[in-house]
Amino acid sequence: MNTIDEQARTISDWLIREGRFLVPTAMIESLGWRLRAAGLVVDRMSFSLRVLSANVLALAPMWRPNMPLELRTFDYVDRDAGYYDRSPFRAVRESGEPLALDLDVTPDEMFGIIPELKADGYRAYAVAPISFSDGNFNALTLASRDRDGLKDAIPMLNAIGPALASVLEIFTSKRVLRELLSTYVGRGPANQIISGTTHRGEVTRIRAAILFADLRGFTAMTSALPPEATADILNRYYDLVVPEIAARGANF
Repeated sequence: MNTIDEQARTISDWLIREGRFLVPTAMIESLGWRLRAAGLVVDRMSFSLRVLSANVLALAPMWRPNMPLELRTFDYVDRDAGYYDRSPFRAVRESGEPLALDLDVTPDEMFGIIPELKADGYRAYAVAPISFSDGNFNALTLASRDRDGLKDAIPMLNAIGPALASVLEIFTSKRVLRELLSTYVGRGPANQIISGTTHRGEVTRIRAAILFADLRGFTAMTSALPPEATADILNRYYDLVVPEIAARGANF
């Protein structure tokens, strides 16, 4: 029987040698099954990954065995709703240490997600920090319907953490690059640039429409308000306009 250290080395080696070449969804799917094969009864695995986007704070892909990968987002429009303040992510970020919970004895009010986890039949929950080289905080969570299913989760996550962080940083960096390029040249040309199929001197023609949206009286308003208040108004305006336009395929 392999020890946790041996199993963790095997998973870490796979992440670096093979996992980083997969598309993110396939890597996450394979990681979930590999953790189960290593002895963790993982019934739910999710990530919180910070991204650079006009309307999204973080991506939250969720894997469950034999179910399609679900992609949730944490949006700017919800940043003041208090979800983060009531989440285990905040506790893990502040402590810098992983967190393991026995949900059978964890009070519902400890974190906002606890009632949801219990309602879905989960009995064990673990959260581990994932730090990128630029200092950005991200996190991985595991949940199990077996009370003892995650008893080795923390040493496993600590051991595979560096390799997993490296692979996830590659994925998110590529997404950030694609988003930035798409803002200036459109999604099609951005994908061509990233793939290396576009070179100096080439010409690509696209059909595009540009939307200019202004706030009435903005110049007078900025002259009268302090910078913080002006920024708050712009953020609120952005939260109203950007999601509606982005939902229709626009680039920002």
